[in-house]
Amino acid sequence: MTRNPMVFRYACSLFRPRHLAVNMIIYAVSIGILALFNLAGLMHGGMFKSVTECATALFYELFVVQMLILLIWGGFNSAMALQDERADKSYDFFRLFPISAADKAWGILVGRNLVVLLMACMTAVLMLIAGAVASISLRAQALLAYGIVGFTALFWTVSLLSSTRVTPRRARMSPLGWILVVLFVFPWMMGILSASVGLAKLPEAQWTYFGIDVSAMALLGTLSLYFAAWTFTGVARLFTIERGPLFTPGGAIGFAAGECLIALGFFWHLLPDSPAALIGFWLATSIFTFFIPCGCIRTYDMYMELGRRLSQDRQLALPRLLSYASPVVWGQVWLVWAAFALLVTGRSGLPLDIATQWCICALSFVAVVLVILELYAVYEGSNSKLKFLFGFVAVLYFLLPLLIAAMTASEAPVDYSYFGFWTRCFTNVKQSPQPGYSAWGPLGMNILLTLVGGWLVCARYEQIIRERGAMQGGTMPSADAGQRAT
Repeated sequence: MTRNPMVFRYACSLFRPRHLAVNMIIYAVSIGILALFNLAGLMHGGMFKSVTECATALFYELFVVQMLILLIWGGFNSAMALQDERADKSYDFFRLFPISAADKAWGILVGRNLVVLLMACMTAVLMLIAGAVASISLRAQALLAYGIVGFTALFWTVSLLSSTRVTPRRARMSPLGWILVVLFVFPWMMGILSASVGLAKLPEAQWTYFGIDVSAMALLGTLSLYFAAWTFTGVARLFTIERGPLFTPGGAIGFAAGECLIALGFFWHLLPDSPAALIGFWLATSIFTFFIPCGCIRTYDMYMELGRRLSQDRQLALPRLLSYASPVVWGQVWLVWAAFALLVTGRSGLPLDIATQWCICALSFVAVVLVILELYAVYEGSNSKLKFLFGFVAVLYFLLPLLIAAMTASEAPVDYSYFGFWTRCFTNVKQSPQPGYSAWGPLGMNILLTLVGGWLVCARYEQIIRERGAMQGGTMPSADAGQRAT
């Protein structure tokens, strides 16, 4: 850590005596008020019957304080790091700093939060003392600490990832605004601290995962660290390739497989002879898988660069561009989802032919949405306002069948909505041991929409290749071509 020059740079700023003294005074006064609050409840208020009960309450109140320091303050510091670099006109220095992208990310996450980590360590020492007085087992304290570490890693990396997009700096809140926020939030926070003794049951909470009872805090902490590792990798990738895709093709497939495997653990003990649990697994994983294509989408500028490299051979340019296009990776991601969906079908008792038909229909809904997303990507350069049009079309695609069903008082249009389709599948398996719902109608509609959208996408691919070829040949595309693009 000390060898990272960015950590040393932030330490020189944050550990200035005047700066550090102000933070330590605020921290000491806040902890003192919390201790007096509990001491008054023990001696005069009748809130606690013994010193052990008071120490238990203080331990979990410090746990809440620890979470607030690490998640709220630390997450805010991580999210504002790059924005502050741009505001201070030092972002170019940061970009050209001669260290690896991973070291830059590590330097920001640790360096920006050195004071936060110092206060977290001090709070941890106080928690150990309160836990010893309250006779809280070391196992329970270790589980809580492990959970805090996992949550912190995930919050900080996600906050840093969210700041990698270049956005205009917004004005910070004035001191009066912060005072009003504190006055509004303080009574609410005191209520949380008063009720925090209920957190005593948290270390003993058990969840069933792949049929095995495991500690909820241990499981949540492990999953948080897993996703934090993915997020950290994404941050390092964006530091290396600015405005590039968040995932590589292999990374997107690996993330989809990991996400489906993690979700399967929660549904595993529910699946035997329960088609309804299978539908729940399909729907949950499909919703999360929807977000993966957004992290591996090729932008219009990327397609223009591909068109420049491929325009020399016009006959093979389009097939080669199609092989590099985003839908190829998206299709592989959703094939991973389909593989998991069908592999666990036998455990649920749902007939394989019905499961296959429903999976294909679900994929057809996905194909329509992905075509809309690709249309936005390839037409982005011709008109920046088209994103609102394609967004409106996507919302309309999801909601229009439901609106038609509500206006006509008919259930038939519901099947043509994505969530209506899943509702019909779930209702069908709950009502009948041999489901017979046929999804050929929605499947046909989605295939038609996909073909139309795919034709528009391929036409745009060809136009990109022609435009890049004309630029390389020394001539610019005509105005008519630009109008046809829009």
